[in-house]
Order: sequence, then structure tokens, then C-alpha cells
Amino acid sequence: VDSYGNLPESVHIYVLGGNGQDIANTLIGCLPAGCVLNGSQAVNATDISGNEKTINSDFATDKPIYVKVNVKTNDQWNADSGASQIQQQVAQFISSLDMGQTVFLTKMYPIVYSIDGVDEATISIGTSQSNLSSSDITVERFEAPSCDLQNIEVVVNGQWYKPHQRIN
Repeated sequence: VDSYGNLPESVHIYVLGGNGQDIANTLIGCLPAGCVLNGSQAVNATDISGNEKTINSDFATDKPIYVKVNVKTNDQWNADSGASQIQQQVAQFISSLDMGQTVFLTKMYPIVYSIDGVDEATISIGTSQSNLSSSDITVERFEAPSCDLQNIEVVVNGQWYKPHQRIN
């Protein structure tokens, strides 16, 4: 047994969101015969042969990330879509990180500077809107970083922009 309580030669599946029964029904069709699963979520599902088996898994803990981006722009800036492009690309980057992967602030700068018309940018991140800083965010082994568009505030030449949509 390893330090996390997993049995030898077993698999521990972590999922982010979803319905336990749907997850079990999906997993039972993908697992090889004799596969031993670990996890605190135990749901019964029926395999292709009609045999009922208990499928174990766990849910990763969602770790919402908040971002504030201040940009100064030039004539190439698209006032109609520039701020939303920043939000979408930063949210996609954060939400694509793996469970337990650190959110590095410096990796967001190339994303922001890739938007046409950005001359200068400062970025701060945090795990709450009221606690943003220029420090990386450590994510625990079984946490998954995520970022909705509502969690990203963009200030363009001193004017605030924030959308009313969500990225999944």
C-alpha cells in the first residue's frame, strides 16, 4: 500500500465534476478485466456481460483562480475584442493545467502580450478576488486549477472590463 492508501498494482482515478453514476458507467466500459480501483466514491455499474461491479474513484478538488490584468495599449488594440481575448486565453491556459500543477504567473505574460495592441501588462493572481498578488499559486496534489471568465478582470488604459459569460 502506498502513502495515499492505494493498493499495490491498482489504479486511482480522479475526476473533476460530473455525476457519480455516469462516471462509473463510463469507466466500466474502459477498464481492463481484473483492474483494481481505489477511491472513496463507490458506485455500482453493470459491465457488458451484465455483471455488476463496484467502481471506485475520487473527485479532484476544484481550485478556482482569480486574475487581474492591467494593460496599456497602442493603435493596434481592438477595443471590441482585445479584453475578451485576454480573458478567454488566460482562462483556457489555467483550466488546461493538470491536477497538482503550479499556476506560474510568468507563463501568463506571453499569452497577454500575444494579443495585438498590448504595449505593457501587469498581472496579479490569487485564490480569491480580494487576495491577488504577483506570486505563483501552489496547487496541492489532488486539486485542479480552474478559471472562469468571471474570475478575470481586465483593465485597459485605466478602464475596467469584465464579461458576463463562462468558459467550460
